[in-house]
Amino acid sequence: MRIGDFQIESDVLKKYGGTAETVIIPEGVTAIGESAFSHNEYLKSVVIPKTVTKIENYAFLECRHLESVIIPESVTEIGASTFCNCHALTSINISGAVSIIRKSSFLGCDNLTEITIPRAVTSIEEGAFSFCRKLTKIIIPEHVTSIGISVFYNCENLKHIRIDSQELSSIGSRTFQQCALTEISLPDSITTITEGLFLGCEQLKKIKLPKYLTNIEKNAFVECKSLSALEIPETVTEIGESAFHGCRGLTALSLPPNITEIRYGTFMYSGVKKLVIPEGVTNIGKQCFFNSDLTELVIPSSVTALAPNTFQNTGFLEKITVSEQNPIYASYDGALYDKHFTTLICSPTQKTELLLPDGVTEFAPGCFGFYYIQNLNSVTYQGITCSPLNGKFLSVQVYHLYALMDMLTKKDFSAELPWHNVTREDVVSKMFMRYPDDEKILSYLREHVSEISRFLIKHQKTEILSRILEIKLITASHIDDLIQCAIDNRQYEIQIMLMDYKATYIGYESQEEIIRKKFEL
Repeated sequence: MRIGDFQIESDVLKKYGGTAETVIIPEGVTAIGESAFSHNEYLKSVVIPKTVTKIENYAFLECRHLESVIIPESVTEIGASTFCNCHALTSINISGAVSIIRKSSFLGCDNLTEITIPRAVTSIEEGAFSFCRKLTKIIIPEHVTSIGISVFYNCENLKHIRIDSQELSSIGSRTFQQCALTEISLPDSITTITEGLFLGCEQLKKIKLPKYLTNIEKNAFVECKSLSALEIPETVTEIGESAFHGCRGLTALSLPPNITEIRYGTFMYSGVKKLVIPEGVTNIGKQCFFNSDLTELVIPSSVTALAPNTFQNTGFLEKITVSEQNPIYASYDGALYDKHFTTLICSPTQKTELLLPDGVTEFAPGCFGFYYIQNLNSVTYQGITCSPLNGKFLSVQVYHLYALMDMLTKKDFSAELPWHNVTREDVVSKMFMRYPDDEKILSYLREHVSEISRFLIKHQKTEILSRILEIKLITASHIDDLIQCAIDNRQYEIQIMLMDYKATYIGYESQEEIIRKKFEL
């Protein structure tokens, strides 16, 4: 049956086909059917009669100009994606009889500034308010038992959330991702911080965790840069991968006593400085402290497995201490070794002097954190102190440092270094870029400028070569050969750069000079 622009069947409004900006739904309609107004480009406001008890899925989907809706108390059910992407919607009054806010109901309502969740609501489903970018505050009423995945995802101005429910048993993953929260208190009924729950909440400073929490899932607090303190309950038995990734403000943290593993990337890019691993932890995972601010680590007797790159890029690490009862690992002078002191596993990057036990015969891959060994001035082994080439160790991401050990065992500190996976020219040129004023590096560079420049030309290292030209290390005796090298390697940009350098600082011979040289010959 059609009444004007309304198509109504069995008291259900199936479709509205009009162009009015304000629509008054006829009395007697009991339900607004699926997609009844979806994609209507004219609708700005709608009046729903008290006879309506149900609004079905997608009813007002992408009504981009819809500004206001009053939902009467007679409505007990609102379907999924009902107001999804209603970009002009600024306010809405939800019926107090509604008990479930369905999936994506208000997703993308990016001008919605406030909404009151009725007290009767017990469940808020997946993505219900995702991308409501102007929403600033929300109150979760007292009978809500579950909040679905990504409910407030990317509500970038949502600063205040109050949870009144003590019956809330679950909050779905990424629910508060990229919100503007500054603090939040979670009820004790919650036992799991789900995956990515607070990911990207950069303004979050304070959080009260539930009293009986047992599990913090992966990525839970990623990039919570302002979080400065966190009290983890002793009931927690599991902390997931990258849980505190990017928490730069979190400088101190006490781990709960019942965890058994520190997983991949747990403290990656975090600000934690001193960390005591609790007794009972058996495994410390890959890149656990990658690019963190960690300065000191205490390892208990229970740890029996360390990932090969556990300490990768730990640029501030000063000291590692291992329990004497540990059967696999040991520490000496702040560095980490195997139990028998035959293999160096990790030398903290901030160490300036490394004193190796006499029994050491091997360097483990990544034992210097895959870093430039920029602070290490000397290595002492079997009573001999080795000062490295040009005053600095030049291993640039060298995974196997057996060459250095070979130097020490042979006590031949002037020998050519057989670098692994990197040439001497590459090492010196990179160190020159890092320490352009170091006299020892400059001296070596002057002495070997021809072969280093050739290497740079062949590998198109234009920036480094340009820096060498700036300090005028290339002389007349080298320039023509280097220009030819650029031509041979089809590095025409470098060829022009070298020719310009020659014209500016060296000059081209006149015809008279060429003739005179030929005559003299």
